[in-house]
Amino acid sequence: MVNNRYFSDYDIKQDLKLSFHGEIYNHEEINNFLNSYHDTDYLYNSELLLHLIYLLLNNEIDDLVNHFKENKDYEFVFSNDNSIEQEFNFLTAILYASMIVNGDFVFSISDGENTAISRDDIGSYLLYYGKNNKLLFTNNRKTLKNEGISDIKTFKPGCVMFNSELYPPLNPPWKK
Repeated sequence: MVNNRYFSDYDIKQDLKLSFHGEIYNHEEINNFLNSYHDTDYLYNSELLLHLIYLLLNNEIDDLVNHFKENKDYEFVFSNDNSIEQEFNFLTAILYASMIVNGDFVFSISDGENTAISRDDIGSYLLYYGKNNKLLFTNNRKTLKNEGISDIKTFKPGCVMFNSELYPPLNPPWKK
């Protein structure tokens, strides 16, 4: 991961490492919902997102997805396939968190074995990625060029990348 001054880094729970840039517009709603399970107020967007993903990973909040799913009118390509949800618990948590959060953001999160990157569904912040011997991403093409990457790709709005595989939303809002 290529990091720069625009991203906030957090490493709080279960060896989860989060880099986050942006704003979560429904921060208060998510915070109030999470607070009904854990008596904690999350002051920072990145802290809220990390704890949301942590709770999703540990299946601690069963009705969270249904509560927030009503506000989003798109799902990811395979979100109805139960076998994939069981096999990729980390990926499923990231997909659900990306659907729950409303805002302008990009983030990456790693559990030490897997890495996921997500961009908001409007694409307010630029995000580029490329590979040399590892996957690198940044908000500046020049950074990737300086790392020796010539095949630089734009990370599409609303997508989630999990271990270098891109998962687009099934019905992205920009195609309506």
